[in-house]
Amino acid sequence: MEAKDMFDQKTAEVVGEQPASPRVGDVSAELSEYGIHRGLKSHHIQLMAISGVIGTGLFVGTSGVLNSAGPAGLLIGYSLWCVLLLFVAHAMGEISALLPVPGSFVSHIGRFVDESASVAMGWVYAYRIFVAADCTALTGLWAYWFPDINPGVWVASTLSVVFALNCLAVKYFGEVEFCASILKVLLIFGFLLFALIVVCGGNPHHERIGFKYWVNPGAFNEQYIEGGGGRFLAIWGVFNTAAFAIGGPDFIANCAPEAVNPRRNIPKAVKRVIYRLIFFFILSVFFVGLLVPYNDPTMVSALATGNGVAKSPFIIAMNKLDIPFLPDLCNAVIITSAWSCTNCLLFQASRTVFGLAKHGRAPAIFAKTTKSGVPLPALILSIAVSSLAFLTCNTASAVVLNWFINLGSTAIMIAYLMMLVSNIRFHHGLKAQGIDLSTLPFKSRLTPWGNYFALFWIGIILLTNGYGVFIKGHWKFVDFFTAYFTIVFFVVIYLGWKIVKRTPFIKAKDMDFQTGLAEVELHESRLNYKPPAGKYDKAMDWLF
Repeated sequence: MEAKDMFDQKTAEVVGEQPASPRVGDVSAELSEYGIHRGLKSHHIQLMAISGVIGTGLFVGTSGVLNSAGPAGLLIGYSLWCVLLLFVAHAMGEISALLPVPGSFVSHIGRFVDESASVAMGWVYAYRIFVAADCTALTGLWAYWFPDINPGVWVASTLSVVFALNCLAVKYFGEVEFCASILKVLLIFGFLLFALIVVCGGNPHHERIGFKYWVNPGAFNEQYIEGGGGRFLAIWGVFNTAAFAIGGPDFIANCAPEAVNPRRNIPKAVKRVIYRLIFFFILSVFFVGLLVPYNDPTMVSALATGNGVAKSPFIIAMNKLDIPFLPDLCNAVIITSAWSCTNCLLFQASRTVFGLAKHGRAPAIFAKTTKSGVPLPALILSIAVSSLAFLTCNTASAVVLNWFINLGSTAIMIAYLMMLVSNIRFHHGLKAQGIDLSTLPFKSRLTPWGNYFALFWIGIILLTNGYGVFIKGHWKFVDFFTAYFTIVFFVVIYLGWKIVKRTPFIKAKDMDFQTGLAEVELHESRLNYKPPAGKYDKAMDWLF
């Protein structure tokens, strides 16, 4: 049977059994068969895809890799990582557009790879420490103005606010994030415009900066050893921070189960990933390298003492040029940005736990939702783990942030690897079951062959991300632990579940392409989507 006929037959069987939408004509109020609401509209997803990935990694974490690799090394490292991320986004998009189910890519792993791998990935991803990392960075950002206030105050207030917002129905959560995302986008636009004007001479010093700092102290810095080898190691070290700073595929996947019209909006978001990567990340780090030398005394001092995490390269650049008021304004918007990112990451963590529980891979209590479709028990567990951010009360925020960056970046690299493996197996299943690729809501030109390229390189980066501790004279147990703990954690959970449950590796002919499909088809059939007409409507549709 052809794929489309198979999908339509299954949908027809279920359509007759389903009740009408809670409110006729309001698909945002529609309750899915899993107990969650489809309340995220196109403009929510498009802006949240930006909001969820632009945070402290870019605004604060960039200083460390600028210092270690130099401006050219920073630019090369981020650019190469963006290429790998593009392959991951397209691999994720193919499956998520077809099956936007709770647990997103974690559930897909259980369908197309192995249930044990799904369980291990779910718990690793849910507690990948990103929420705690952004909370930690926020304490340093507030310390820019209030250095004498205990960091615990900022952690407690941040976690309280994001918990309250995540308790709202998803459509209200989406509107809040939509507004916060606009501020974040304006910040990036403003910084790029500021940087362009400043490097061309429009600054209080009337100095044309140009590529001045690429010449002195230089475009590259060396790490651990001298010469070309040291420059290579410095660039290789950028990938770890880039993995933390640049995200997107996982967040789009997590939005899919609660998205209105996912068959249209998920491919739309995936296709625009390349533009976001170039504009928001590559251009940003390029200008950071023009404005701040890698040996800037303020930045070096902050990194050496473990304090002053608020001294981001963005703010350092403004202070160097003696521009009044602007550094404070920039810090305020960065705080809003980091808070927004924390909010999005808590959303992802709670939905991952919920997805695990819905598929019997976590205690059943975490599968419960409120009347508005919020997985409250999973949210409470997620906020509890995020309280690790209180570690910053006894240790300098920059030090704790570095721990969380290492733990989080390895977790997200494992997630990307599993997304790629899932897509490879997904294509094997389509072929084995005679499903035509043309029936997919989104078919990428980059898959499946691009998956193998990205799988190889991300795997190498993951295994070598803690290379510095193996160089003579640079051993630090905490660095080794944070670089490799997540890998061990994943393997232990995987083997434990495999041994106890004796789960088989999913064969291509047995892969499940049906569960949850009818609900999506039914939802799509109720939308009555009409393509935009007129130039204005088409422009808004392209933007959002």
